[in-house]
Amino acid sequence: MKLESVHFISGDDEFLVSKAAKDKFLELSKDLTDDFAKETINALAGNADDVARAIDAARSSIETLSLFGDAKVIWLKDVNFLADNQVSKSEACLEKVAQLQESLARIDANSVTVIIGAYPVDRRKKLVKWFPEHCQSTHISAGKEKSSVLQHEIRKICSEAKIEITQGALELIDGKVNGSIRMACKEAEKLALYLDEEGSTREITEQLVADLVPVFGEGDFFEAAEAFFNFNLKQALNALDRHFYTINEARPLISSMQKRNRLLIQLRVLIDSGELSVNSYGIAKGSLENAGKIYAEIYKGLDNKTDYNVFSQNPWYLGRLIKAAQKCTIPKLIGFQNKFLSAFEKILANQQSQHSIMREVVVSCLG
Repeated sequence: MKLESVHFISGDDEFLVSKAAKDKFLELSKDLTDDFAKETINALAGNADDVARAIDAARSSIETLSLFGDAKVIWLKDVNFLADNQVSKSEACLEKVAQLQESLARIDANSVTVIIGAYPVDRRKKLVKWFPEHCQSTHISAGKEKSSVLQHEIRKICSEAKIEITQGALELIDGKVNGSIRMACKEAEKLALYLDEEGSTREITEQLVADLVPVFGEGDFFEAAEAFFNFNLKQALNALDRHFYTINEARPLISSMQKRNRLLIQLRVLIDSGELSVNSYGIAKGSLENAGKIYAEIYKGLDNKTDYNVFSQNPWYLGRLIKAAQKCTIPKLIGFQNKFLSAFEKILANQQSQHSIMREVVVSCLG
């Protein structure tokens, strides 16, 4: 029989898991008048000592009755030691998780309620399987519908703020935050506050998003990568100098450039084949979806957002890349990819400074 007062909440998106766990905590503790009967334990762990600290605190709280004899609600927040990583594989961590499960198994349902919010989780592990088998379990999966979930969360924020948002603005936010639901919600809240201060229009438009929301995510994080694919040699070299002034490391920059280039190669192939229609605004409506159906079997198994699957990307983001794709031939883009690879090999060989290696790449490609 499952433990009625232990709630295990996991999922594939950190923001959605944290939000669901918080909502459950607020729901189950709303009738408690004693603030000491509501306890939040931060379980975010970077090493085995952090795991021990969090679990020892949780076990102590579970086994300690409320001061006035009332029920107690405990929220074990941001658990990240049930994942597939070095910390969770350590013997010390496995032992502590087993101890937590022993304490949960002995819990008095009339006195203590526990909410566990966990992300990420490795659902293959025996110790992890224990939670859905013995607790009230909820697994939140955005999966292929992540964009729909993201837009739903933004609409909720707008509804609560009593403002409107256009569909184009929704899609633009999605593209700019690179699919991050947490970042999208933060930006929607920021836009809502901006409209409150302005006191005029009560609608979030595409123009407002374009003006106020920055671009986030790996694909656009590095200014030098953006400058490179504008094909402006002087701009790219200046951006490269600024990059190495603050970050003395080329590998993340090469990774960013390779990811962008992979998408450009795929876009160029689709354009050349006539399977992707382009207009003055970017990709013609419905064109990307139709092309995706043609190549669905080839991309099978690559449903999550990845630069290896152009159809997993946000259409707005791809629309930004179209101009760059139109300026290059397939051989030229493949040449870029080979030069990025060569630069990476030189870095591993430690033949010269990473800055000079990247300058050579930029000049070779754009000079």
